[in-house]
Amino acid sequence: MKTAVFSRSFYPPTRAHAWVVRKLAELYPSVLVRPRGRYVADEFSAIRADQREALIRLAFGDINPKRVSYDFTDLDQPFTHPCDLYDRLIRSGLDPVIVIGSGYVLNGEIGSSDILGKWKDGKRLWNEAPFRVVSREDECRLEDLPPNTDGFVLECPIIASATTVRENYADGNVEAAEHQLPSQVAAYIREQSLFRQIDLSI
Repeated sequence: MKTAVFSRSFYPPTRAHAWVVRKLAELYPSVLVRPRGRYVADEFSAIRADQREALIRLAFGDINPKRVSYDFTDLDQPFTHPCDLYDRLIRSGLDPVIVIGSGYVLNGEIGSSDILGKWKDGKRLWNEAPFRVVSREDECRLEDLPPNTDGFVLECPIIASATTVRENYADGNVEAAEHQLPSQVAAYIREQSLFRQIDLSI
């Protein structure tokens, strides 16, 4: 079964993330939401793994539960490289489509995209794996897309960034932060007093 694999930090999950999951659930028979693990040991130290899981379930729980599932394997583990995840999913019998932001394919036409130049085993993944590209505010050139791009580029109309949300919370701009979040996510963050003192460098 073709499965759209949407892997992000979701730190926290935003309205843009929810839009993407909802759209993927319309286009694919199966969507796997997978919060990524840590790049560095203390990356998610301001929030517990169970709180990350709760935020993600709140953000996407009302989106077609027959199609949307979750993989919380790496919640409190080191980051799994996309190539390793792709190979693991293939071995498990899935037909994965890797969902990525358009920034990762920028300059793909000249062979210098982030996937090709920075990802582990990126050249193999670029040429072998099917990708679904999501564009937010930046332009995405068709010439830059990977050879196995699966369908048209999804253009997300919602401007919301997890990084900006964290910055707003840290600066005390709660209203600006909550504007970018699903209401149930914002409510949970208030209840748990999350994202008040965090390291903005992660």
